[in-house]
Amino acid sequence: MEPAEWGPVTNAGAAMPPTPPDTPGRRRAVRAAGLGLLAAAVVLWGFAGFTWRVPAAALGGVVVARLLLLPLFPRRLRAWLGPLVLAATFLYLLTQVSGWAWGITLALVGTAVGVVRLPRWRVLAASVAVGVVCAAGLLVSGHESAVQQQLQQAQGDQVDASRELADDPTLLLSSLTTLIVSGDTVGGCFYFSPAAQAQFAASVGARDCPVAISVLHQQVRDPARYQSPRLPPEAITRGPGGEMATVNACVATWGPAFEGSPSDGSVGPRLGVLTLVRQHGNGYLVTRYTGCGG
Repeated sequence: MEPAEWGPVTNAGAAMPPTPPDTPGRRRAVRAAGLGLLAAAVVLWGFAGFTWRVPAAALGGVVVARLLLLPLFPRRLRAWLGPLVLAATFLYLLTQVSGWAWGITLALVGTAVGVVRLPRWRVLAASVAVGVVCAAGLLVSGHESAVQQQLQQAQGDQVDASRELADDPTLLLSSLTTLIVSGDTVGGCFYFSPAAQAQFAASVGARDCPVAISVLHQQVRDPARYQSPRLPPEAITRGPGGEMATVNACVATWGPAFEGSPSDGSVGPRLGVLTLVRQHGNGYLVTRYTGCGG
């Protein structure tokens, strides 16, 4: 009887199966898998914003694979090392994008497979349907994200603006009178909320806040003294914690006349009662304005 043929024997005496040949079919499978993963990775990279981290991570993976992992791989599996690096890059990209982007990527891959499988159309139809649904979801999600970013930006702008407001009620009044003297319509209206701007303009008989500042600017007779109003202690009331305050500017007085001051002692128009609210822990904003005539 002829002795049986055995493969290579290990030290333990166990027979090892022969290494399968590197057939053209296997090479085509490896190439197809690599190209498919590469295409999916490029699509996901686009959804991730084409960040430089992705090619850097892929290049690092190739270097590590070539220097460290290649000698450890059996010869028959070394052809799959490249697709494995692409698969790792693909998995990394999945953590950088939304689920809608995942769905669109899978739909694109499924569409490509479906086109190859024509005239069998079910895979193609299902992939197109999934792609449409995921694209719609991505658009809605992107719109919601954009709105949220705009709200956050607006809130940040409000916080920044609140730092420019006066942090003391008396200082706010003197800042307003100074801006009226200079005719600064933008700076003067900056201290009023939109509702208070309308009330302020109505008390002067102007159509809006900038016109009201201009009207009062024309009524200033003694600019030097008008910029330094004086208030008795009872003209300022503060709420709990200093978050709110009321300034009765109707009772404001001014210091003694300077040389060149009007002989009749007039200084300028009186401002009304200002209700102040502290903004974001910073300065005060006029949220309500009532003229001295009620």
